[in-house]
Amino acid sequence: MSADKETQLREELINFGRQAYDLGLCNEYEGNISARLGPDRVLMTPSQLPYPQRTVADVGLLDLNGNVISGTRRTSSEGKMHLAIYKARPDVNAVVHVHPLYLSVLAVMGEPLKMVLDEMTPFLGGDVEVSEFAGSGTQELADNVVKALGPRNGAMIANHGSVSVARSLPFAFTITRAMEKFAHIYYLAYAVGRVRTVPEARQKQLMQYFEMLKTRTT
Repeated sequence: MSADKETQLREELINFGRQAYDLGLCNEYEGNISARLGPDRVLMTPSQLPYPQRTVADVGLLDLNGNVISGTRRTSSEGKMHLAIYKARPDVNAVVHVHPLYLSVLAVMGEPLKMVLDEMTPFLGGDVEVSEFAGSGTQELADNVVKALGPRNGAMIANHGSVSVARSLPFAFTITRAMEKFAHIYYLAYAVGRVRTVPEARQKQLMQYFEMLKTRTT
């Protein structure tokens, strides 16, 4: 991977982190973002440093076993989860973990986000599942999230938040924002007791678009 590509990814990690904060998807310390740099290298945002203060120099470079290659700041407390996803999903080049309001509500409820809109399946690949509970920062949480994620682009972390994945960081962030919008709509319908999901035959038909969007980089 070229130095220019690494610099670009570092800048994207900082910029999308700030956007997540500005959009209210997390507070100044919450959440974490990473991007794959080659087959066995991952760039990851730092821990306990407010988003507005972060610079590209604060991004750490790790191998897939969590060994620090470069960087002086402690990387995300959920690093095990990021690395587990990359190991399980060779198609994933970016992971966004944040604490959006409505996705977090569903994560607390233990309620999967079902396919209630036609546009959801192409973005997500099926219902967004809630992982089994495990403590933050643990290998158990990482393993549970990988299981809940499966081949799809998003999952909820029990009593915690959400995770979105994609081939590129811009698209992973797009999926994050879309998931929160979908969760808001689903929660409102759920609250009044009138949830109607997209028919299963239509969902299967839409899976072809999910496979096409897997290669999207913007």
